Amino acid sequence: MPRSAPLGTLLSALVEGQAADGKFQLLYRAHQYEELGLQSVLAYRRVRGIYNAATKPSAHDEYEGFVSWLARRIFAERTDVRAVRVSMQRLKLGTRRRPSRTVAVELESLRNRGDV
Repeated sequence: MPRSAPLGTLLSALVEGQAADGKFQLLYRAHQYEELGLQSVLAYRRVRGIYNAATKPSAHDEYEGFVSWLARRIFAERTDVRAVRVSMQRLKLGTRRRPSRTVAVELESLRNRGDV
């Protein structure tokens, strides 16, 4: 049986909201989980180009503005969320026999309700 070679790595967006109890809950994970109703916006290639730094080692200059915009959208719709954390998971892509796995969390940025 031929060996399966790894496919490389990619960045995947992760958005979490902090509830009153201080715990963060998942609101969005690219291609896996969507609670925000923003999948079509976040997956649009020009928006994705702001936060997914496929061509350079860090996100584009607009990343912090993108995080603030996203936090404002979430705060407007979710009164129970007091902080928003946006980060990128660097995933090591797997093969058919080995699943993908997170190898690092990068570009973590936090916005509190009163900050934006």
